[in-house]
Amino acid sequence: MLMIARVLVCLVLASAWSVSALPAVGEGSSSEVEDIVRLAQEQDLSSTNSWLRLGHYEEDSSSALGWTSAIHSPAFFLSETGITNPVAELEATIRAFAQAPGTNPDLHPQCHFKGRYTWLLSTLQLDPERFPAVHCEAYSKWTKGQAVESISLLYATGYLGNPASYYGHTLLKFNSTDPARSALLDVSVNYGAIVPPNDGPIVYVLKGMLGGYDAGFSHIQFYFHNHNYGELELRDIWEYQLDLSQPQVDLIMGHLWELLGKKYRYYFFRKNCGYRMAEILELVEGLDIIPRSHPYVYPQTVMTNLSEAIIAGQPIVSEVKYHPSRQSRLYNKYQQLDNAEKTAVASVAENIDALNHSEYRQLDSGSQQVVLETLGDYIQFVSDPQTPSDADKSRYKQVLSERFKLPSGSKFTGIGATKPPHQGRRPSYIQLGGVNNQALGEGISINIRPSYYDVLDAGSGHVDHSELKMGEVQLRYLDNKLFVRSLDIVSVKSVSSGTTGLPGDRGFTWGLKLGAEQQNLSCDNCLVARFQGDMGLAKHLSKNAVVGVNVGGAIQNNRGGYGSLYAKSSAFTHIRLSAETNFRATYENRAHIDSSEGNETVYAFEGRHSLSRNMDLRLLVERNKATEYTLALGYYW
Repeated sequence: MLMIARVLVCLVLASAWSVSALPAVGEGSSSEVEDIVRLAQEQDLSSTNSWLRLGHYEEDSSSALGWTSAIHSPAFFLSETGITNPVAELEATIRAFAQAPGTNPDLHPQCHFKGRYTWLLSTLQLDPERFPAVHCEAYSKWTKGQAVESISLLYATGYLGNPASYYGHTLLKFNSTDPARSALLDVSVNYGAIVPPNDGPIVYVLKGMLGGYDAGFSHIQFYFHNHNYGELELRDIWEYQLDLSQPQVDLIMGHLWELLGKKYRYYFFRKNCGYRMAEILELVEGLDIIPRSHPYVYPQTVMTNLSEAIIAGQPIVSEVKYHPSRQSRLYNKYQQLDNAEKTAVASVAENIDALNHSEYRQLDSGSQQVVLETLGDYIQFVSDPQTPSDADKSRYKQVLSERFKLPSGSKFTGIGATKPPHQGRRPSYIQLGGVNNQALGEGISINIRPSYYDVLDAGSGHVDHSELKMGEVQLRYLDNKLFVRSLDIVSVKSVSSGTTGLPGDRGFTWGLKLGAEQQNLSCDNCLVARFQGDMGLAKHLSKNAVVGVNVGGAIQNNRGGYGSLYAKSSAFTHIRLSAETNFRATYENRAHIDSSEGNETVYAFEGRHSLSRNMDLRLLVERNKATEYTLALGYYW
């Protein structure tokens, strides 16, 4: 009996010791926490790419450890030195996760830093019971109970009405697993500069270039962005759905949660929306989509790199979806109509009572269907999307009423689109060619354009028939002399060609150009600084031909008696012969106001043939005092 008693005592003591050696759920002993800290130190977790990316640490030679976080919000750090010390921040994070829950669990570090917590458990393969159990109600509500099956990166095409949107825009969307839930209600996360309402476009560009704005992540349901971009700004949206594992989805969502409201410094050309969104996605091990060697990052480049990325032997992009803008929906349908259908659309657009006239009534039911569907998109296009007028509401209701009288179905083939952005050529351009100048002789042309597109290579996420160039320099080597032919600091040309020609869809064009150029083609030492602007009308002659006229003027420094001001009128045409070949022709008459130079005539013809996705051949003929011929080979990079 004595022996049995001794054995029972030993078992009880052993049991008591084993229980006390483990932390009670919800409390986490200090020795247990320090064991995890030592494990992290042994594995050197603080120097891994994953941890540095979670802290948004960037190399900084002025910092003691060589790192400084891009985030300057104190609430993002748990260590007093965390902004420059990834080691101390990791250790402080582990210890903070072991804190007992307070009266508001959502304020607990496990909830506040959901991305870090998810990463730490996964990386060290820790049992969650080694930390206190904390219910993160706010995070669960944000992720709809974590009912998110995938993540999409979205690209909104460029918008020349706002310098902030010239290069397009990227944002993320969480795709819900609920089949009854509209995708428009999915959470979307946006990154952008925090711009005061009184800052104009020039101030925005200057401060954006110099880091004069704070920036951060914000979230809202996707329908807001779909309405803003697609309905108000008439920008198409391309959605790239990503093939990620559930742990990868959870990590990205958790990290975005801990970033909301935290502030960065915004830089227009590099550390912009494309860069920051790519940073988030690079939490996926092995994904590298930020262009490291370029001093700038374009959203389109990020989309291209993403589309080419392979993870675990599989493309990371599982599907590309197209969300057409209000304008694209209308134009696509209108271009599918035959002449009789277009006539009926024009009649009803002018007067809704034309629904009772012969142009419409004599059509068969299939044609009536497409006429009414086109009219529905047209009325939405010309209406104020925020507060449509009573007249527009009435017209739309009458069109819908007529459509309901007809059978379902339609002979429309669907909403077409240009190529998605990742299929376009690279954004930077270099060109080398041979030149024959009537006045200066023969030689070589060298053109370098850091960004972005001109009227002949616009497409795949760009504004068709338009132009956005920054920093382009054209050099000429003629008669053993190298000189600058022109320098475009910025050149913007917006052409809205009024595809339908219906009321409210008349073509409009405008342009601005700031830079320097030779006064004409007969001299190589007559460089003048110029600021030019014009506006006018444009019209689609056919699906592949646009013409336009403009009036405007220019201010320049007075050199050689040319004066400092001239007015100008011009005409242009853009014609696409095939998917690979197109050309432009321009004519301009300049009337010098404060000089004896008189009128000056300038014209140009330029043809482009695409040899491959990232290479083209161009022929350029220009006339301004002298005639110049150029044949050049270009490469996009």
